[in-house]
Amino acid sequence: MNDKLKKPQTFSVWSKAEYAQMVATQIQRDIQSLFGMAPNIEVGGFASDDDRPIRINYYGSNTDVQSVKKMISDRYELSINNDEF
Repeated sequence: MNDKLKKPQTFSVWSKAEYAQMVATQIQRDIQSLFGMAPNIEVGGFASDDDRPIRINYYGSNTDVQSVKKMISDRYELSINNDEF
């Protein structure tokens, strides 16, 4: 029953700096089309960084978030963590 509880959840993925904004936009579109709810997405770091964090704020159950993370991992092969920037 606890798994059905929807709540705001945040996790980050890391992308090469030159692609971070493009990847963030595509992830947002994929989540919207596959899961029916657009997440809030922020790109952190600086353009001069090698890798930049993409923070994903998604409102859903633990199962929903695990499905989103699996989709991102399968499609984009990015490292995922639950830490803040």
